[in-house]
Amino acid sequence: MWKIKHIFDGEYGCEESDAGKQRVVVTLENEIGEEQCETVSDAWLRENGLDVGSRWPDYHDFCLETKDLLLKKAVQEDWSEIYQNLWRHAESAAHMLWEVTRSEQEAMERMKRTVAFQRTHKYAFLVYEKAAGRAIGFAGMTKIAPGIYEDTGIALGPDFVGKGYGTQILDALTTEAEKSGAYKFIASCRKANIASHNLQLHCGFTFTHEEDRVDPRDGQAYVLEFSEKQLSGSDGGAQSETGDTL
Repeated sequence: MWKIKHIFDGEYGCEESDAGKQRVVVTLENEIGEEQCETVSDAWLRENGLDVGSRWPDYHDFCLETKDLLLKKAVQEDWSEIYQNLWRHAESAAHMLWEVTRSEQEAMERMKRTVAFQRTHKYAFLVYEKAAGRAIGFAGMTKIAPGIYEDTGIALGPDFVGKGYGTQILDALTTEAEKSGAYKFIASCRKANIASHNLQLHCGFTFTHEEDRVDPRDGQAYVLEFSEKQLSGSDGGAQSETGDTL
């Protein structure tokens, strides 16, 4: 078990940020005095109530299972599979905000970042096909308010769409959110992404609104659609009767 020994932000100013979030270095120590460092956003520490002395979250063995898939944590040795099946395909990234990975070396480095991120973010996963045991995509969600969860993106490689996997993933995420007390799940997709739009409708979501956005990769404008699904969780459920402002 690792605990936070020290939080250091002395070398991190606004220029060292990720999507506008200031980064800090956290020194961890285990029961036998070994130390290691993690770099995370200061906002993430606050959101998770972490401070000096807190137990460091580690979700390396947390997973979700569907009929055909496992949503589990990435491991470094699967960098080649996810690169070949998803990360190198421009059509898979077209309606999302991630960049295409253009070489095996980039894929290995990207997987290191993915492993580190998923280890401390409970609901961030790679998607694996059970039958072949191969990494074919990624999926995730996050809690944005008491009783409210939001997807953080679902992506499958081009050879794995049209198999019903998207439905299995979105159903698994909403079911897990409900088990965790959620009464509402929010999903979003670009208006041009007809497949994701239809997936959300198929899974029982209802369109609520749309927002104008700008793609930071190329400066192009796009429209982001938002949909919601009501769940039966109890965490913050009283708020659902009066509405929420997000």
